[in-house]
Amino acid sequence: MEPDLTLRPVRDLIYGGVLGEGGMGVVYQADEPLLGRTLAVKRLRHDRDTPAHVRALLREARITSAVSHPNVVPVHDVRMDDQGQPVILLKRIEGQPWSRLLREPDSAARVFGDRDALAGHVGVLIRVCAAMHAAHAHRIVHRDLKPGNIMVGPAGEVYVLDWGLAATLDPDADERLPRLSDTQPGAGTPQYMAPEMVSERYGEVGPWTDVYLIGGLLFQLLHGRPPHGGSNAMNMVIEACRNGVVVPDEGPPELVELTRRCLARDPADRIQDAETVRRALVTWLDHRASVSLTKDARAEEERLQTRMTEATRGPSDPAVHDRFGAAVFAYHRAIEAWPENPAAHEGLQRTVRAVVEHTLPRGELSVARAAVAYLSEVPPDLQARIEQAQKEADERALTRERWAQLGLADINVAAHIGINRLWLTGGGFALVASAALVALGSLPFGGPSTTLLFIGAVLGALGVALALGRVALRDPVGVDRRIGGHLLFFSLSRVLVLGGCTLAGVAPHAAIAVDLGVVSLQLLLQSLAFNRHLRAGALVPAACGVLAVAVPVAAPAMLAVGLTSLGVLDTLADVSTRRRLEA
Repeated sequence: MEPDLTLRPVRDLIYGGVLGEGGMGVVYQADEPLLGRTLAVKRLRHDRDTPAHVRALLREARITSAVSHPNVVPVHDVRMDDQGQPVILLKRIEGQPWSRLLREPDSAARVFGDRDALAGHVGVLIRVCAAMHAAHAHRIVHRDLKPGNIMVGPAGEVYVLDWGLAATLDPDADERLPRLSDTQPGAGTPQYMAPEMVSERYGEVGPWTDVYLIGGLLFQLLHGRPPHGGSNAMNMVIEACRNGVVVPDEGPPELVELTRRCLARDPADRIQDAETVRRALVTWLDHRASVSLTKDARAEEERLQTRMTEATRGPSDPAVHDRFGAAVFAYHRAIEAWPENPAAHEGLQRTVRAVVEHTLPRGELSVARAAVAYLSEVPPDLQARIEQAQKEADERALTRERWAQLGLADINVAAHIGINRLWLTGGGFALVASAALVALGSLPFGGPSTTLLFIGAVLGALGVALALGRVALRDPVGVDRRIGGHLLFFSLSRVLVLGGCTLAGVAPHAAIAVDLGVVSLQLLLQSLAFNRHLRAGALVPAACGVLAVAVPVAAPAMLAVGLTSLGVLDTLADVSTRRRLEA
């Protein structure tokens, strides 16, 4: 014991079992009945009962008490036992060494609870960095950080233990504190030691030395082993000094890079203070939460994509909007946790783009505009598509207004869904006119029969059905009801009239005259519906019908002329109507 040091005796301690044992001392559990508390008492091992070890124990007590921090075990007092040897009275800590938690996942799960193990261990390391930052603020370095010297309590409390190798870097500090100059090179744990701890030629010891040891803890956390390996302690240290530590790429990229910066062989290349490491670890935890939220958002996005794929051609399924809202909300939470999260930003843009592409063809421009509002910056191509859709919507509104002014408000605008109405009118009636080819084709065989005319009418009706089906496959919404109604009425009328003529045994030329009468009526109705100026065209098939009766041999030719005039005049009616709308 130091000659100028007088210690009060320790009495009324009831010793219990051994809590831990190191190279110099043993820690016992002891009850203090006077205060009703349990302490941890550190004393020298029997084989270390020398003046030098006594001084070392007292220096450890002084330097530990000099670092006042929640993650450093408080020193209550230093007393003298019955044998006249000093003992350190410490706060009794409940918990287990961090080395055990790293080795036993079940033990870690009981301490960290629902948090994933990696995040829990990083939380421990964050508190170690905080303790080291406090020590460095007092110009004290620990020099022996390792998992066995870190205790983790049942509620996640973290304590840095064993300050036996700690020393002050301040030459003006209390002379009773151990100085770095008083220590021997090579003291420490070989699996973790920084190169400058081995020899001064590798640099000076400083806060960056503890940063190296922190890097070793992070290395073990990521890879399950200390940073230095070798057959013996000397080989471990030599390898670390010569070649440095090779840090594998396995693990989160941010932590891998942080480990490399901490374990740089040259102290000048390392992170210089523990606080910088602590902040980097805290940032990584924030990023980890954001990454987890991004995964949840991605899952919602996939559900949205599935729902949109299954959606019908009509207005969007309300479930699509619900899925979109869930995905956007999750992506925004991820971005709030980490504003620079690239995956979250990409996912948000991808989700918005998918919904815009889904809703614009359905005419849901307001939904598309609401979707892009979730983006801080709208991509130019997406903005251009929305502006084009707005322009088309304005044009459709103007078209509907013009139809209303013409008294045709009940006719849906075919252009609303991009259907060329000429397919219904000109195309449909051209197919109807093809029925006349049946009659003309029969001329070499003595002229058409009533049955053959009936077959032609049926073929014409099938042609109309094909035209209507062609439109229906595109989308039934927006089909001009009047055009469809006229086509169906005309086709069925011809089938019924010629079918009746066939059953009644009417002469072929008379049946043709009746058929042309139906065509004339159809043209009259068509002109009244679309363009009254074309009603004179109804006279063409009527005149052909009269000629068919007057000149029976010319009846097939009159049928061809009458049916063709129907298709031509109806197409002219459609074109003239369009021109009126576009004027």
